Amino acid sequence: YQRRVHGQQEISKLRESLQTLTKTTNPLGKAMDYIQEDLDSMQRELDMWKAEAKQQAASWAEQQRLTEETLQPLQSQLNDLEDNINDQILKIHSTKSAILRQDQTVETLLKMVVTARGHAGR
Repeated sequence: YQRRVHGQQEISKLRESLQTLTKTTNPLGKAMDYIQEDLDSMQRELDMWKAEAKQQAASWAEQQRLTEETLQPLQSQLNDLEDNINDQILKIHSTKSAILRQDQTVETLLKMVVTARGHAGR
């Protein structure tokens, strides 16, 4: 008889343990379901952001191309202007050099005139 009572007590303890285990694992199972849903949602969001990044990179590349295309004539014009400026600077230097040579010639001629008058006046 005692074996039987002891067996029933064991079965009762086992039943309580099983119920406790079920109560504690049930929320865990539900959490696992939500984790998979969250993972799927995060993967979809990641895919969306990757697509957005790819689209933005393509848009940036197109804008870069358009900017360079727009700037090309202006860059050519700037290069032409810089060439013209350099040509004008060379002309200015050449003219200044010619003026200096002419000043020296005038000075030499004036000295000759003054010297000639000085010799003629004696």
